[in-house]
Formats: sequence, structure tokens, C-alpha cells
Amino acid sequence: MKNSISVFFLALTTTVFAEGLNGFVESGFSPRLTKNDLLKNSDFVTAETRLQLSYNHFGENTESFFKIDFVSDQLKKTERSPTERSSIREAFVKFSPLPFLDVKAGRQILTYGVGDLLFVNDVFPKDWNSFFAGRDIEYLKNPDDAIKFSAFSGFADLDFVLIPVFEPDKLPEVERFTFWNGKELSTTPLQTQRPAKTFENCELSTRLSKNFFNYQTNFYFYKGFWKTPKAFDGTANFYFPKSDVYGTSFRGQLFSGIFAGEFGFYNSKQDKNGNNPLIENSSYRYLVNFEKEIIADLTGNVQFYSEIIKDFDKKTQASGRKKTRNLITTRLTQRLFYETLTLSLFVFYGQSDKDFYLRPEVNYSFNDNLKLSALASIFGGKENYTMFGQNENNSNLSLRLRYSF
Repeated sequence: MKNSISVFFLALTTTVFAEGLNGFVESGFSPRLTKNDLLKNSDFVTAETRLQLSYNHFGENTESFFKIDFVSDQLKKTERSPTERSSIREAFVKFSPLPFLDVKAGRQILTYGVGDLLFVNDVFPKDWNSFFAGRDIEYLKNPDDAIKFSAFSGFADLDFVLIPVFEPDKLPEVERFTFWNGKELSTTPLQTQRPAKTFENCELSTRLSKNFFNYQTNFYFYKGFWKTPKAFDGTANFYFPKSDVYGTSFRGQLFSGIFAGEFGFYNSKQDKNGNNPLIENSSYRYLVNFEKEIIADLTGNVQFYSEIIKDFDKKTQASGRKKTRNLITTRLTQRLFYETLTLSLFVFYGQSDKDFYLRPEVNYSFNDNLKLSALASIFGGKENYTMFGQNENNSNLSLRLRYSF
């Protein structure tokens, strides 16, 4: 703890002398709302202090951006997982070699799609550990080391992303959560093997954007791997099989609100016909959502999401797996007292899995710099193997106090 205080003090001192540097200091902890017998030595999901520093510089023809987090994590005190750590969230340079072309190179957050906390064509890495633990929503997205080319024309716009080294989703950590390992709830980490760092295994992603009848329409293609370990080698290791994703989305005004939809086909290249029970089948995924201001300062959103497994055979699927998984979500957001107080509720309901995830949240800004946040993550479900059902004993309440500068 002494070392972490020194790091924070040094970093804070730096901000006084570095023009253009800003960020925040945040202290947060997340006590459990339910007892978890498999995690007997921890009554908390998180207990940490975080310092984030960011710096943005604009030159005549270039932009550079840097963001780094320093974290003192009291739940990880082993030599393998030190209490103090730092991580670079973003570090990129952006420039325009041609009038119609932007290039962004370095560590960056990449986002596609129109879903609200649901993802079809956004196959960039997510941090489910942070999401379920109640950290700020920015930490749901994990960064990629990538080169992004954006070309603009009067006809359409094109994004092309090259990711040299595969970056998977960050799954819930066993110090904080129990999870379904295919047989039972467990706290033993899965043994996973990432794709080799070769040119052949580079990830490629494209997005073509065009406006049709006042609807922003996008077409997507991704070549890479499943972001979670969707295959088993038959011994002890899970791995990330190859996958292509083809998709489209639209977004525009309807009935004084915003109507959006998205579709994607996940082509499991190592099990195209669904014959290998150890590798995830191909699947179709889609969502539709509608958002509207109900009354002044009260906004509502409803969303329907579905996954359909191609070549489904109940004999080769994991226990309890269904051909179709349907999910309904709704969000309500109320802003009060000149937007100093924000109340929100996001509800996930698994129509097919009979499970749920509730995220009520309160944010209060004392002034432009100081904010207090409270977010509950409440899970439940009929079965232990469903996405939210397996987290029933991981429910928690996150409390965070942030000072921004």
C-alpha cells in the first residue's frame, strides 16, 4: 500500500506541471449482496483506488492522445497478482496523409454497432470483469493495439482496422467471481491457449457507412477469432477458434424517437457444419431497439436480441443449451436538479434462459469535479449454467467517489 501511495503522489504532482494533462482519482469498493460459499475469504468484489491520467495534444496536422491508469487493488495481494499495477488504456497518433484519409495508429478503443450494452458486429474485446463488478462503463471496452484507416467520400465512408495481435475478452476473475466451467460453478481459472502471434493470425475489420433515406446504414466484415474460448482441445485447454463475422446495421428517426437494428452472421470456420461438439457452431445474431424521451428529462429504451445456432443438434451441445437464445432489455434514465442527479435502471431479461441482470444506478455531482456513484449488479436465474444465473451469488453494490481534474 505504501508503494501505491507513492506512485499516486508522484503522478498527482506531475499534473501540476504538465499543461494539458487531466484525469481523475477514484476510490471504490463493491461489497457482496449475497453469500458465495466458494469465495469464503472475500466479502467484496472490488476494493480499489484508481488514478487515471490523460493527455491530448493537437498539432498542425496530427493529434496524439495518451491515457494511463494506476490502480491499487486490495483484492489481489499475491506475487502473481501484485496489489499495485498500471495499464495503458490508450496511446495513439492520428494524422491525415491525404485530404480524404485519416490514420490512427496505436492503442485505442474500437466500437461498432448500434446496440445498447448488447453487441452483434462489435467484436472488439470487452472487459466483463469490470462490467459485472460495477466499474465505470468506460471499462467495459478493452483496448486494442491497432492501425485504423478511415476514408471519406461523397458516396460512402470506409473504416479498415488491422490488429496485429489477437486480444480476447477479459473474463471474470476468480478472485472476484464464481463461474460455470461446463460442469459446475468453479473458482479455478480456465486453461486457455491464444492464437500464435503470426501474420496469418492478424485480425481484420471493415465498416462501410452510407446514409439511406435518412437512416445511417453500415456493412461490416471481421476476420479473426471468437473473443471467448469457444473450443476445447480434448485434454485440458480451451482455445479461441477462427471466426468470420458478416453483418449490417441501421439507425434513424422514427415516431419522434430513434429506431435501430443490427444483424450478424458468425461463421465458425473450424466447424462450419456443426459436426465437432468441441467447437462452437456458426450462428445468426440480431437486435432491434427503440429509444425515446418519454417526458422532459426522462428517456426510455427497449431492445430485443436473439442468437440462433446454425446446424443445431441437441446431442452435441452443452447441457441446457438451446437453439435460440432471446434477450430483452430496457433502460430508463431520469435527470433531476439541473442534471446534478441522474437515476437510471438497466434490466436484462433472458426470455429463453429464464435469468436476469438488474443494474440500478445513482450518480450525484456535488460540483464539476466531485461525483458520487452507486451501482447495484443483481443477478438471478433458474439454472447455474446460464449467463446471469451462474452469477446469482456474485451480486454486488458498487460505491465510487471520483474527483476529476
